[in-house]
Amino acid sequence: MEKYIEGRELSVAVLDGKALGSVELCVKKGWYDYQNKYAEGAVEHLIPAPVSIEKRKKLHQYAEKIHQFLNCRGVSRSDFRLSPTGRIYFLEINTNPGMTPTSLVPDMARLKNLTYEDIVNRLVQGAKCD
Repeated sequence: MEKYIEGRELSVAVLDGKALGSVELCVKKGWYDYQNKYAEGAVEHLIPAPVSIEKRKKLHQYAEKIHQFLNCRGVSRSDFRLSPTGRIYFLEINTNPGMTPTSLVPDMARLKNLTYEDIVNRLVQGAKCD
């Protein structure tokens, strides 16, 4: 069991150590559960997350530091809660985030004008051994 943290659901994707962008997840009905997560159109992805520039920079910095601290390679997605008082809580990191049509990483990558193919190519290049 975990203590419930009230607030907004935010995620930041990191590719090769740099934040791609942020997203806020807004469930149209119910909770952000398995059904809503994978049902097309059940969750609205607000990209970039509608937070202040300062909060967005902090979220990006936290996600990059967590990615680096854990020696992640390629892509990761860090999930956060933004409390009603403005406090940022780190929830978890996903070191193998989804790459489906409803996934967050491809959505955030578009902020950097990266296509799905661009992401895959960078992941493959980064996985090559010398």
